[in-house]
Amino acid sequence: MSRVDRSSRHHPPEVSPSSRLAGFEEVVGVLTEARARAEAERCMICGQCGKCRSCVELFGCPAFYLKDRRIHIDSELCVGCGVCAEFCPNGAIEPRVVSSGAELSTLDSRS
Repeated sequence: MSRVDRSSRHHPPEVSPSSRLAGFEEVVGVLTEARARAEAERCMICGQCGKCRSCVELFGCPAFYLKDRRIHIDSELCVGCGVCAEFCPNGAIEPRVVSSGAELSTLDSRS
């Protein structure tokens, strides 16, 4: 499930530093719809949490919770069924074996 996409990143237009001093216009512009779509297609399916919050908002498992703007899995509530690992669109949840049995972890909670 790996994908290599070597296309360059699309950046929104920015007002030059010298022009910023002359007025109050927005410094960073927006991408056109075509460029925004091209940027979104660059997803590398890297296995890292994409912050989509599907596990918290759509899956409904009580073991998932937010703390300090990061998603964590409460090992006391996790039964190790692995359904969330299949549910995660980024593949960011994976089983790991601990001394007390199976447990699931996200890439975010391992750091």
